[in-house]
Amino acid sequence: MSPVPGLATAEPSSSIESSPDWILTADLRDPRGLTLTAGTLAERGALQVFLHGFLFDRDDLASSLGEVAARATDADLVLTAFERHGEGIVARLRGSFAVAIHDRSRATTIVARDPLGAHPLFYCTRGSSVLFATHPKMLLAQPGVSGALNAAALADHVCSRWPDPHETFFEAVRRVPPGWSVILSGGRLRLHRYWDPVPHSDRPIEWLTTEEAERFDEKLEHAVRRCVTVGRSGVFLSGGFDSVSIAAMASDVAARAGLDRPRALSLAFPHPECDERDRQIQVARTLGLTQEIIDFRVAAGPRGLLSGGLALNHGLASPLFNCWAPAYLELARRAAAEGVRVVLTGSGGDEWLGVSPFLGADLLRRGDLSGFIRFTKTWARSYDQTPALVLHSALWTFGLRPIGGMLMHRLMRERWDRSRLARGHRADPDWIAPGEELRNELRRRAPAGLAAADPPGGFYARESRAFLDHALMSRDLEEQYEFGLRNGVRYMHPYWDADLATQIYRTPPELLIKGGRTKGLVRETIARRFPGLGFERQRKVSALSFFRELAIAEGPGIVRSLGRFRALAALGVVDADGAQKFVDESFRHQSRSMFVACHLFNLEAWARDYVN
Repeated sequence: MSPVPGLATAEPSSSIESSPDWILTADLRDPRGLTLTAGTLAERGALQVFLHGFLFDRDDLASSLGEVAARATDADLVLTAFERHGEGIVARLRGSFAVAIHDRSRATTIVARDPLGAHPLFYCTRGSSVLFATHPKMLLAQPGVSGALNAAALADHVCSRWPDPHETFFEAVRRVPPGWSVILSGGRLRLHRYWDPVPHSDRPIEWLTTEEAERFDEKLEHAVRRCVTVGRSGVFLSGGFDSVSIAAMASDVAARAGLDRPRALSLAFPHPECDERDRQIQVARTLGLTQEIIDFRVAAGPRGLLSGGLALNHGLASPLFNCWAPAYLELARRAAAEGVRVVLTGSGGDEWLGVSPFLGADLLRRGDLSGFIRFTKTWARSYDQTPALVLHSALWTFGLRPIGGMLMHRLMRERWDRSRLARGHRADPDWIAPGEELRNELRRRAPAGLAAADPPGGFYARESRAFLDHALMSRDLEEQYEFGLRNGVRYMHPYWDADLATQIYRTPPELLIKGGRTKGLVRETIARRFPGLGFERQRKVSALSFFRELAIAEGPGIVRSLGRFRALAALGVVDADGAQKFVDESFRHQSRSMFVACHLFNLEAWARDYVN
């Protein structure tokens, strides 16, 4: 093919080691274009395009555009696609990327993050300029950008509230959530959700037919293929459905494509409730995968899990999210030393393959008592909970209580919302936000975090899409991106593939729990492929008891080494004496509040980087 005039002929921009040290600047008042501190812009005529990360299916995109240079960069492809299709092309892009498109002819700039957030994207304003980067630290280092921490966000985080998915723990820095774009036009900045698995959230979900839902395997295969073709791959392999289904599909895809089979990467947990090593070994052996299996305590290192986690906080965009990260980082380091460049995970499987327990409320509201009974039995078969707890949760917590809240909301909306807010704040410890000004700010922010009491599409639809914009989902993926950079690998998550997510979101719940157990879409297939391993009756495995043992063993030592919560106290987030007393008593009584204490350790360690 002859190249389109003006297209660059550099190597495709798909390197997983590409530097994150760039800042893109656009000006609300100056329509002349974008400036970039590192990297290159694709330019032709009135258009400028920047892309950091990489696109999936670039060959398909290139062929759909006709005559495009064989060595065109991903940014070049987006530029040509924008010329042909306009700004609607953004919603059709797939990959792990941050993309910016400036159109001088319309004095408009669009800056977007990939649909489900594998690639971080942050921004801040400085005068009339808007600055974008993959890490808040890049923005904070710029002249005129405040480095002040967001005390309200930190205090809300301790109280398990996240009212604004766009905010970060820095006052000046905002997040572009997954599937959102920032549009600069007419001297204004606005945010727009450009991708949504169901664009009309005020309507009931339009369920797939049984025939359409049967395309799940095809969509999963496509999602996995997109990942394994990026570079030599490994798979974090536990003994659960999510990672096993990814490992099995990745093995098949690699074999068909003539690629090396992925390397199985496993942690052996030394606790009877979460020890899956026999199943991990059998799955890897059946698939013919070379396996790296490490004892958990070896992977966590001599400092232990919690102390190792404290050290990881240095340099992160936000406090450590994944408490198991030190062990998995060691596993990834060993994989990288063997040449692995892409690590696939089962992340997203619980969110997409599972069924929200709020389905029970919808069934009761419709008067479908037999459906509610079947769902409750499914719950009991799938989770290791007592019958009394299952019944209480299904009938009250996720059944009658939300229905009662819906009726109260319809009868007296304002009073009911005030009551909900008051109940939430009564649970706040008195050592959180001790100053009146910050306490008032938390109350002001709280209404934005209230879940819809009378959701138009039903409770199941509300909960099934709640995590799309949730700050914790963004933080998890942002953290994994950072850890990947540290090891020279990229973590990839097929269940967070936009096309697969759309497919599963519209799959009727009865198909997701077919066979009377959760994750019905993969359970039968995995059980047939690995007979004798008990997948047909497997329940959700929990490592909660093991983490509690680690907290009891390691927590008191961290209390002594970390000392008082001086950074959080300086910000007014906690009362130092009250927080210290809470932590001491948590470990003395070995109560569930130890988990909150461990949470506080990471917040304090992270904040010390920014508070003198």
